Amino acid sequence: MLLTYKRIVGFTLLIFTILLTPKAQTLLDSLTEMPHAEQQFIPVTNITGDLTEMNEQIRQYRENLLTSSEKAVLSGQTDTLLLRIRIMREDPRIDQIDNLSFRNLAKMENEWSHIRVRILEREDILQDLFNRKQEILIELNSKGILWGATLDTLNARNSSATLINRVNVMTDTLNSFEKRFNSDSDFLQDMLVEISAAIILCNNTLAEIRKAGTITGTRLFRITHPPVWTAIKSVRTGERVLSTRKAIATDIYNEFRDFGREESVRIVLHLLLFLVLLRLITKSFRNIEADIENLPGNGLETVKTIIHRPWSATILVTFLLSYPIYGMLPGTVGFLNLLIIFYPVVRILYDIMPEKTRHYIILPSVAVLLAFLHSYTFGASLVSRFFLTGLDLFAVISVLSAIRKRTFRNNVPGKKAGMLLYYLAIAGTLMMGISLIASVIGAIRLAEFITYATLNSLALVFVIYAITKTLNSLLYIVIYGVFSDSLKALAVHRDLFYKRISAALTILSWTIWASFALNQFAVRSEVVAAIRAVAGAGLNVGTVNVTIAVLILFILILWFTVWVSRVIKLVIEGEIAPRVKMKRGVPGAITLLLRIAIITIGFLIAFAATGVELDKMAILLGALGVGIGFGLQNIFNNLVSGIILAFERPIQEGDVIEVEELWGTVKEIGIRSSIILTYDGAEVIVPNGNLISNELINWTLTDKQRRAEVTVGVAYGTDPERVLEILDRIAADEDEVMNEPAPLALFTGFGTSSLDFKLLVWITTVERRFIIQSRLNVSINRALAEAGIEIPFPQHDLHIRSVDKPITEEKPEK
Repeated sequence: MLLTYKRIVGFTLLIFTILLTPKAQTLLDSLTEMPHAEQQFIPVTNITGDLTEMNEQIRQYRENLLTSSEKAVLSGQTDTLLLRIRIMREDPRIDQIDNLSFRNLAKMENEWSHIRVRILEREDILQDLFNRKQEILIELNSKGILWGATLDTLNARNSSATLINRVNVMTDTLNSFEKRFNSDSDFLQDMLVEISAAIILCNNTLAEIRKAGTITGTRLFRITHPPVWTAIKSVRTGERVLSTRKAIATDIYNEFRDFGREESVRIVLHLLLFLVLLRLITKSFRNIEADIENLPGNGLETVKTIIHRPWSATILVTFLLSYPIYGMLPGTVGFLNLLIIFYPVVRILYDIMPEKTRHYIILPSVAVLLAFLHSYTFGASLVSRFFLTGLDLFAVISVLSAIRKRTFRNNVPGKKAGMLLYYLAIAGTLMMGISLIASVIGAIRLAEFITYATLNSLALVFVIYAITKTLNSLLYIVIYGVFSDSLKALAVHRDLFYKRISAALTILSWTIWASFALNQFAVRSEVVAAIRAVAGAGLNVGTVNVTIAVLILFILILWFTVWVSRVIKLVIEGEIAPRVKMKRGVPGAITLLLRIAIITIGFLIAFAATGVELDKMAILLGALGVGIGFGLQNIFNNLVSGIILAFERPIQEGDVIEVEELWGTVKEIGIRSSIILTYDGAEVIVPNGNLISNELINWTLTDKQRRAEVTVGVAYGTDPERVLEILDRIAADEDEVMNEPAPLALFTGFGTSSLDFKLLVWITTVERRFIIQSRLNVSINRALAEAGIEIPFPQHDLHIRSVDKPITEEKPEK
């Protein structure tokens, strides 16, 4: 048990908390209404039925009682946590907390934060149980009053003894259950008081650790130890660290034992998740391995490498999920988790790197692992200092060997990644050099701080780079392999999906790294404060404070709204429309209306997020009306025309239209403008107002069947019947010419140089019109030539009325 005054404080806080909860208010209200309940009783005709229902409720009450074994489990789990807190409070480091290094303070903060999380979880469990008991007590109290009043009424009326006896038994049963639930509530309340005191102790200790961290930061540049050459001379022969090793081993064993007991269910679920992911990833890798050479896209070399490492990919993904699954991990458990993650990281990086740079992965990895091991040495020992100095020297040599000839930068997959890693390596070398000098001259706090911050940041660079490549490969397999055939929208736009999601993953990963690195160097709060100060700068426009953060939020909401509208368009037109029977053009109209609605809602939300009250939007709308009158009428006209196109649907996506001098296919009908794809391949953006107000020919409004015609002339003297017969035969032989309506060959008249004929045929698709006309022309030309029918040149008769005399005189003699 903890100290008595802490129990009193915790009990007082618990009472105030309970009194302020809505459930406590319900209890007080019910107690206030008790005098009214005493005046009520159950009618005699309903007593038998109510007794049956009450017996069923009593069975449910009995199930909610705590058994002795359940109380023992709850008490044992709570006592274990409280005992751990008491032992941790007796840690000798707490008495020297102001003299500890950042490394030891970070370890202590992690330990106390972890136990605090466990205590809070235990408090939530106990509080839920306690609240449930209180609810049942309220029910039992009200029912006991009701049945007691009923018993008094039966006695006053001299009712049947049997009935009185049954009601009396029910009243005693309810009183008995109320006492037992009161006992459970008292049991839970006692533990909650102890838990409350433990939470206060955790909070106070964490506050002391953070305060000590601030003090240590002010002493960071002090030289607290003699120079290394002086320390070497003072080494005593036979210095032992055996007792420290035993203490460390005991702590590690206790951490793993307690973690296994507390997280046994999550550990089993985590292992099951690993097996499921291993099965899915292995199967996906095998399915795509045979077709990988035929898939499009960039970065296939990395994908080909990673699909041969299903175990590494699964371990990396699964154990990175340890942090969201378990929350804060204890120190040794977290260290083991990092070791497990680091193996697939090094393995994947070693495989995807070119041979010239692979050994550069091993040396920094060894330095990071040595730093992990050094974290378990006692900070004040000479052995720890020598270890730290050697670690800094090894890290400097390792990184310098990687960047000396820029081989690492030039051979890393991806130019941007190579440059980033190169400059990070240079910065890391400078930091480790400063740490080495600090360790040698005796500034141990500074040396440890820089060493751990740099190597931890370097380790996360490796992890981020490996996980980004792995997730991009998994994303590539999903988009180009698994769902490329089943999802039509994904199949059509898979390059766009892959690029956007991959870019988002990369940005998110490096943002996490930047936050982690800033935290390691203890400047994240200052950087965040500076960013907030810059983002908070702005102007006051009336009652609205317009800041940079507000403008960024406004832009992000609008961007997200437009992005959502585009995704909805892809889903409706790519996935829903092909599976649901709709008239042609209806999916496009639905999409357009949804996009207008979503963008309008997003626009209003964006304004609301900036602090503009929506009831004052009338001023903005009035200004908008004035703007429409002075210069925005064309834009407003196009917006309204887009809505008209959605409802009236005179044109639809895929229609072949002719407007003014433009001929092409409608590619997209937008909110303000539409895109027409011409047969030359140009994409012409046409305002929607032009499509509504101007004359427009829609060649495919109701169907795509259209008439094509071929004109031909033959020499005078040719038999017209024979030419008509040839034209009919050519039309009948053409596969893409429709039989109904039937082709029609006509003798249209006597031309200047020829007898003119016209062949009229119907085709199924207007897009094939010019191709079919060309093929008919070729066939007609060949058939007329084979039949010996001449296609004449244009002929003109020239009549000369007079000629100049010199010209006739200069005529040469024959």
